[in-house]
Amino acid sequence: MMTENRLLIIHQGALGDFVVTFPILKALRTTIPRIDGICRSSFGRLAVDLGVLDDSYPLELARFASLYAERIDPEVVKLMSSYRSILLFSFSELLEKSVKKINGPQVFRILPWPDMSQKNHITEFLARQVRNSNLLGKEAHCRFSRALFHLKGDAKRKRRSGARAIISPGAGSVKKRWPLERFMMVAAELKKRGLRPSILLGPAEVDLEAVLQHSPQSQPQVVKTRTFQELITVLESAVLYIGNDSGVSHLAAFLNVPTLVIFGPSDSDLWRPFGDHVRIVKAVSPFGPCFGTDRPDRPERACLEKINPDQIVEALENMFDTEREA
Repeated sequence: MMTENRLLIIHQGALGDFVVTFPILKALRTTIPRIDGICRSSFGRLAVDLGVLDDSYPLELARFASLYAERIDPEVVKLMSSYRSILLFSFSELLEKSVKKINGPQVFRILPWPDMSQKNHITEFLARQVRNSNLLGKEAHCRFSRALFHLKGDAKRKRRSGARAIISPGAGSVKKRWPLERFMMVAAELKKRGLRPSILLGPAEVDLEAVLQHSPQSQPQVVKTRTFQELITVLESAVLYIGNDSGVSHLAAFLNVPTLVIFGPSDSDLWRPFGDHVRIVKAVSPFGPCFGTDRPDRPERACLEKINPDQIVEALENMFDTEREA
């Protein structure tokens, strides 16, 4: 018998897809006293560290695969039965049907992202589905909407001499990576303006690390992170973050770091990070939007490469209070 209002979320997606749900989950925490999650183990630890989830269960555990089998593992049934509601971020109707065998009408499936015909921002797309479900009562519905509105946060940080600027040249897809040498040109301009640029590399950027190691040019400091805890520490140390359309960029914005994101083959109207302190520079091709144009006559990489370092530097000039600290 359940004695409290507990929500379990299930998310199977990649980092960026998971982080875009953080504002939704944060807002839900104002109406639901406990929210736990089933997701990738490292993502779960990240969400718990940031106060998005209370606890998490590793999606990699073999017993959760039984949700796609004829007989669901008894431990999974016991776990899910202890929650009043389950929020399932998934396109899978099969998974929804399986989970409903345990929790019945208190299972709400949320589509992780819309089709190309919809132009709403991803956060609003997710929030609208939550509002349209029966998860929240009328009063909780209002609290959720107010909390989401106020979550964008205050990211005002002074651009003082020697302050750290993080440059993250990686992305989950090579198609989304602005050329590394152009990031280096931006780093040089930031250094001229008194900032201390650092190149952020994660475990997936081994190829970029090799290029930097063999470059004859003078390099900014390279910062390598192996865990999300290390990544959070590095991001929170910065007065500025510059990166591609990636999960790390969404995380920087969620942490209220002033964030500039370079968009190429993705729709920035849909996927721009959530927050008031986010600036977008996007590629535009002669054929229209850059995203969704990966054809021999309209290569996405060529479209992304049309963005030059001067555009980035110009966009950065208006992001800060330029008053230097005494």
